[in-house]
Amino acid sequence: MRHLSFVRSTLQLLVAGNVVNAVRQLPAELEVDLIFPRDNETYSPTQLLPIVFGFNNLDAVWPLDIGLSASVMSIGDDLNETRPDWKWRWVGLLSDILGTDFRDSPPPTQYLHIDSVNMTNGTADSFKLLWEVKLPYRCFTNNDTESRWSNGPGYASRGIFFQTADGAHRPDIEAAANSCDESDENTSVAFSRQM
Repeated sequence: MRHLSFVRSTLQLLVAGNVVNAVRQLPAELEVDLIFPRDNETYSPTQLLPIVFGFNNLDAVWPLDIGLSASVMSIGDDLNETRPDWKWRWVGLLSDILGTDFRDSPPPTQYLHIDSVNMTNGTADSFKLLWEVKLPYRCFTNNDTESRWSNGPGYASRGIFFQTADGAHRPDIEAAANSCDESDENTSVAFSRQM
């Protein structure tokens, strides 16, 4: 297995959360959407290529053990030992990170970020972004006291393709977030939670 060095760089994973209060309101549905990059879009090569996820209804199910991870890989080169390290990267927002920082209340801001690695290296290429969300099933008494775990974790995995090419438009998160495109099976997942 090849050693991947995870160094701080210019890429940020942004997680957008619609967080209003910390009162669990079960039954509830949590929706996670990939907002940026868009499937089958082409962007200008840049050292700063964000990955943006939106969480809908996060406050209704908080606290929870949620895991979010994304891997971006170049599909222009075969997977082999001579491929540069930057052509595959994994970033994640794991439940233990959120559990430590936000044990008693949801994240206080709409955006969280994790400094990570430069996935695209500012070059023209084709990429596949694979992402997954894990939300373990948990049972609660009277909406607040955890009474037990139920069978198996909630899990969803999705993937999109995007390209970088000279002359294409620059990444525009604001435009992507405001475009209100229809969610599809590659960019959205919903989890339903009961009492």
